[in-house]
Parts: sequence; C-alpha cells; structure tokens
Amino acid sequence: MSRNRQIVWHYTNGLVIAEILRSGVIQLTSAVIGPHERPAAWFSTEPFWEPSAARAELTEAPPADTAVGQPINIRLDTIRRYSGEEMDEILGRYRIGVIATAARHGWESFKRLSGIDKGLARSMETADPATSGDVRHWRASFQPVGREHWRAVERLVSGVWLSTDGISVAGQESN
Repeated sequence: MSRNRQIVWHYTNGLVIAEILRSGVIQLTSAVIGPHERPAAWFSTEPFWEPSAARAELTEAPPADTAVGQPINIRLDTIRRYSGEEMDEILGRYRIGVIATAARHGWESFKRLSGIDKGLARSMETADPATSGDVRHWRASFQPVGREHWRAVERLVSGVWLSTDGISVAGQESN
C-alpha cells in the first residue's frame, strides 16, 4: 500500500485490536480526558510507530476515594510506558490505515474544538516527542471511524509492518 499523506494511522495494541476488528469501528477514547473535554479517535501521520500509543500504566494508584470520571492529577514520574520491545513481546503492535479525511482535525483544531485543559495541552506540546509523540503528527476525529474508511490493517513484526488481511489477529478475522 502506498505510504502517502492520504493515509493516517490509528496505532493500537493486541489488547484492543480484536475488538476494533470485531466491531469494525475505531471508537472515541474516554481514557485520560478532562471532564469537559470531547472524546476523540486518535490518528497519526507518523509512519513507523506513534510513541503516544505505547501501553502505559500507573505505578502509583490514585486516591481510593477518586470517583470514576473525576479528574486526577497524575505525576509524570508515576506513569510507566511499555518499551517497543515489551509491546512487541507482550501485546503486539498494530495499526489501521484510514483515509485522512476521516480524521480532519490537526492539533490546533483539536485544541480549539475539544475543550482540553490548556495546561494539559501545553504539557503535551512540550513533552519529549520520542516517548510521548509529536503533536504535529496527530489527527483527531470527534466521530467513531468505521471500516468503510479503513485502507489497511497491519502488525509490526521484526521491525516491518505486515498486512493482516485474511489472517487471524488476536482471534479475529481481519476481512
């Protein structure tokens, strides 16, 4: 498949890809968003791997009385991101190529329309792109993105993106 500017990539892992393939929809995220922020489906123009898609976990739990959906202050030093090697070994890395018009909003448009906290947006803009991604590559959709917009489903194997068309991915057929 041609790697041109007409395709943006939704990067994900083996825990999530099966449900995306089963449903045929890239859903909006509700993880780590503020109470007044619009959820979005995220994509990237990054051609190899979007670092912000790395699986992460908190090494320190939020207070026990934190209600679901309540904003919490998370210190960056309490977030552990899986390395690329860990992702490959434990979860697998996947991407779905989508027509660019399905993810119309670049970073500036997203900030203007989403209601993201200004401080959080600034911290994302100044984070190390090697570990947190580069906001200049990000694209967002405020609507779920269905299979009709997909152009490729691929898995990273030994440093090479391979098509998963017609083979089983995490227990699901991809076609």
